Amino acid sequence: MQVGDRFPDAAVGDGKGHGTQVSALLAGHAAVIYFYPKDSTSGCTLEARDFQSHLAEFQKAGVAVYGVSADDDASHDKFASECGLQFPLLVDTGGALGSQLGIFDAGRGRHSRVTYLVGADGRLRQIWPAVQVKGHAAEVLAAATAPAR
Repeated sequence: MQVGDRFPDAAVGDGKGHGTQVSALLAGHAAVIYFYPKDSTSGCTLEARDFQSHLAEFQKAGVAVYGVSADDDASHDKFASECGLQFPLLVDTGGALGSQLGIFDAGRGRHSRVTYLVGADGRLRQIWPAVQVKGHAAEVLAAATAPAR
């Protein structure tokens, strides 16, 4: 995937036991979609809390935030509760979405830590491969609130 490409569509779980299409979640607004390896691990917890700390700023800018991992609904629910998350954690258990992006390791059943900024038109505005967790959410927020090029 490259900047300018349309973000792929796939069926995902909404973390509350319901299925949805990524295209339905993205319809008409910009979004940050960050993939992480596993709920309740140190790096993933830090990253989730960091996005949560900036959530009001993302919302003010009209940018939705979604976390995605291969963990199931129960794991996501516990993780969201532990971290006080007020944004959805999407379930990509089989890696359908992650595989389209080339970031799902089927052998380990986990996604790589990669973040995507998707414009309201459904196209990729920016990609952060191999994310360094500390300060990442602020970096994404700066890009999300910058004028589109």
